[in-house]
Amino acid sequence: MPSFPTAGVIGYRCLMQRDPQSSGGRVTAQECAIADGQCELWEHSRRRDREAGFTLVELMVVIVIIGLLATVVIINVMPATDRAAATKARADIATLEQGIEMYRLSNLRYPSAQEGLQALVTGNFIRRLPNDPWGNPYVYAAPGPSGQPFEVASLGADGARGGDGENADITS
Repeated sequence: MPSFPTAGVIGYRCLMQRDPQSSGGRVTAQECAIADGQCELWEHSRRRDREAGFTLVELMVVIVIIGLLATVVIINVMPATDRAAATKARADIATLEQGIEMYRLSNLRYPSAQEGLQALVTGNFIRRLPNDPWGNPYVYAAPGPSGQPFEVASLGADGARGGDGENADITS
């Protein structure tokens, strides 16, 4: 019968096929001897149990990967919010233009520059006067530039005339 070490060893793992009711392949030294020594030591120190977990390096790698993924997502989402704000401003301007046209049909004139867009709310042509997507009020000019009867505009994110990108003016 072969001699098997026992110090620090919790059990042996049998290398031969075991029946399904076995305890996960773990066997005693006697069972291993019966199996003609076709077993290997199965060491499981208590110290390794205490050290179970993630190392600082592993955690840092995961954090860096999450940071990179978040950066990619933000880079792809930010332009979409700028386009959405411009689209909302165009839709609001179209709604205000329709209200101005309904005002003209009812009063046979466009609102004056002094009355402004507030005349649409007073006359119940729109429920409320919206702000542009950047929180600034829409600008109404009567008469508008280049012979138009009126102009409704959003001054963009900066709230000043001119600009480009998200600071560009959006007009009727």
